[in-house]
Amino acid sequence: MKDRPSRPRCQRGAFALIAGIGFLATPAFAGTSGSETLAPGEAKSVYTAPIYGTVRVCNRTTSKGTVTVTIGRESSVLSPGLCTEDSGGSVALANDHSGPAVIFYRSKRETNCPGHGG
Repeated sequence: MKDRPSRPRCQRGAFALIAGIGFLATPAFAGTSGSETLAPGEAKSVYTAPIYGTVRVCNRTTSKGTVTVTIGRESSVLSPGLCTEDSGGSVALANDHSGPAVIFYRSKRETNCPGHGG
Protein backbone atom coordinates (compact mmCIF):
# COMPACT_ATOMS: atom_id res chain seq x y z
CA MET A 1 0.00 0.00 0.00
CA LYS A 2 1.32 3.43 -0.96
CA ASP A 3 1.34 6.29 1.53
CA ARG A 4 -0.44 9.43 0.41
CA PRO A 5 1.45 12.67 0.79
CA SER A 6 -0.14 14.83 3.44
CA ARG A 7 -0.32 18.57 3.69
CA PRO A 8 2.14 20.28 5.95
CA ARG A 9 0.72 20.79 9.42
CA CYS A 10 0.64 24.61 9.05
CA GLN A 11 -1.55 24.38 5.91
CA ARG A 12 -4.08 22.13 7.66
CA GLY A 13 -4.26 24.54 10.60
CA ALA A 14 -4.71 27.57 8.36
CA PHE A 15 -7.54 25.87 6.48
CA ALA A 16 -9.29 24.92 9.74
CA LEU A 17 -8.90 28.47 11.05
CA ILE A 18 -10.36 30.04 7.90
CA ALA A 19 -13.27 27.57 7.83
CA GLY A 20 -13.96 28.19 11.53
CA ILE A 21 -13.94 31.95 11.13
CA GLY A 22 -16.34 31.73 8.19
CA PHE A 23 -18.70 29.51 10.16
CA LEU A 24 -18.67 31.73 13.23
CA ALA A 25 -18.91 35.02 11.36
CA THR A 26 -21.96 34.15 9.28
CA PRO A 27 -24.63 34.40 12.03
CA ALA A 28 -23.22 37.70 13.30
CA PHE A 29 -24.21 39.44 10.08
CA ALA A 30 -27.51 37.69 9.52
CA GLY A 31 -30.90 38.80 10.72
CA THR A 32 -33.74 36.86 12.21
CA SER A 33 -37.08 36.81 10.45
CA GLY A 34 -40.27 34.83 10.50
CA SER A 35 -43.97 34.91 11.07
CA GLU A 36 -46.29 33.95 13.89
CA THR A 37 -49.98 33.14 13.73
CA LEU A 38 -51.79 34.03 16.92
CA ALA A 39 -55.16 32.63 17.92
CA PRO A 40 -57.68 35.01 19.50
CA GLY A 41 -56.31 36.25 22.84
CA GLU A 42 -52.98 34.41 22.39
CA ALA A 43 -49.62 35.93 23.34
CA LYS A 44 -46.09 34.84 22.33
CA SER A 45 -42.52 36.01 22.69
CA VAL A 46 -39.97 35.89 19.88
CA TYR A 47 -36.25 36.19 20.62
CA THR A 48 -34.06 37.67 17.92
CA ALA A 49 -30.85 36.99 19.87
CA PRO A 50 -27.95 36.91 19.37
CA ILE A 51 -28.81 39.87 17.17
CA TYR A 52 -29.65 43.07 19.06
CA GLY A 53 -30.66 45.64 16.55
CA THR A 54 -33.54 47.11 14.64
CA VAL A 55 -36.63 44.90 14.64
CA ARG A 56 -39.53 45.55 12.27
CA VAL A 57 -42.89 43.94 12.99
CA CYS A 58 -45.98 44.04 10.76
CA ASN A 59 -49.57 42.95 11.32
CA ARG A 60 -50.67 41.32 8.07
CA THR A 61 -53.64 42.83 6.24
CA THR A 62 -55.55 39.54 6.55
CA SER A 63 -55.49 39.71 10.38
CA LYS A 64 -58.91 40.19 11.94
CA GLY A 65 -57.91 42.89 14.43
CA THR A 66 -55.23 44.68 16.37
CA VAL A 67 -52.14 43.19 17.98
CA THR A 68 -49.98 44.67 20.72
CA VAL A 69 -46.29 44.48 19.84
CA THR A 70 -43.55 45.19 22.37
CA ILE A 71 -39.99 45.52 21.04
CA GLY A 72 -37.58 45.92 23.94
CA ARG A 73 -39.58 48.21 26.24
CA GLU A 74 -41.65 50.08 23.64
CA SER A 75 -45.21 48.92 22.92
CA SER A 76 -47.38 49.67 19.89
CA VAL A 77 -50.90 48.62 18.92
CA LEU A 78 -50.97 47.65 15.23
CA SER A 79 -54.10 47.48 13.13
CA PRO A 80 -54.04 45.12 10.14
CA GLY A 81 -51.58 46.35 7.51
CA LEU A 82 -49.50 48.51 9.89
CA CYS A 83 -45.87 48.06 10.98
CA THR A 84 -43.61 49.30 13.75
CA GLU A 85 -39.83 49.37 14.14
CA ASP A 86 -37.59 49.75 17.18
CA SER A 87 -34.34 48.47 18.69
CA GLY A 88 -34.34 45.33 20.79
CA GLY A 89 -33.46 41.69 21.17
CA SER A 90 -36.93 40.28 21.70
CA VAL A 91 -40.52 40.89 20.65
CA ALA A 92 -43.67 40.24 22.67
CA LEU A 93 -46.83 39.73 20.60
CA ALA A 94 -50.43 39.71 21.84
CA ASN A 95 -53.58 39.25 19.76
CA ASP A 96 -56.11 41.77 21.11
CA HIS A 97 -59.01 40.61 18.97
CA SER A 98 -61.42 37.69 18.69
CA GLY A 99 -60.05 36.58 15.31
CA PRO A 100 -56.69 35.17 14.15
CA ALA A 101 -53.70 37.45 13.53
CA VAL A 102 -50.60 36.90 11.39
CA ILE A 103 -47.52 38.87 12.35
CA PHE A 104 -44.27 39.12 10.38
CA TYR A 105 -41.00 40.19 11.99
CA ARG A 106 -37.45 40.86 10.81
CA SER A 107 -34.37 41.95 12.70
CA LYS A 108 -31.10 43.29 11.43
CA ARG A 109 -27.84 43.95 13.19
CA GLU A 110 -27.05 47.57 13.87
CA THR A 111 -23.60 48.56 12.72
CA ASN A 112 -23.33 51.41 15.23
CA CYS A 113 -24.43 50.09 18.64
CA PRO A 114 -24.09 52.58 21.49
CA GLY A 115 -21.31 51.62 23.90
CA HIS A 116 -19.68 49.21 21.46
CA GLY A 117 -17.40 51.68 19.68
CA GLY A 118 -18.97 51.29 16.27
